[in-house]
Amino acid sequence: CSSDLLYASFREPTGIFSGWFNRFAATATRGNFCHSEFIFKWTQEELQDILTLMPNSSLAHTSGTIHVAYYIMWGTRVQYRLLSDDATDDFWRLPTSNLVPIPMEFKEEKRMFEWCMKQYGKEYDKVGALGCWVPVRTHELEYPTYFCSQLMACALNHVHVTFVNPASTTPNSLYATLTGR
Repeated sequence: CSSDLLYASFREPTGIFSGWFNRFAATATRGNFCHSEFIFKWTQEELQDILTLMPNSSLAHTSGTIHVAYYIMWGTRVQYRLLSDDATDDFWRLPTSNLVPIPMEFKEEKRMFEWCMKQYGKEYDKVGALGCWVPVRTHELEYPTYFCSQLMACALNHVHVTFVNPASTTPNSLYATLTGR
């Protein structure tokens, strides 16, 4: 993450993501990826602006440029975590591959993050994740539960970066949409 951009991070079914479901998801959706999440990169000035959306956040005690992953994984709720270059655990380490930059002015990024924070704490959508490659569910602006790429597609649709059906967006289809592949 070298410039002040928002990133979409895509993970392969290895390491922490090597479970049966992630291997199945990557294979079933005909691609390399089983998980996706946002990585926000903020300066201290941008962080101070963002903290107005996150009262009592532990991020208020950080200094310098920070990287925040916003995500949901199987069996968890929508949440965020602070990433670093030197973390020993891959989950907490800033990824160096499979990052897609999403050019966006900070004003739009903040608007998208505000939408994301309204989804904070929502549960994982197991049924949606298991059936997302079959486009039977309807396109909504937001959902009561989410799987990873559905959450990202809704957020990106919210700021008009994408115009996809979030309910049938997989990490692999989102990667293709964002990269034009």
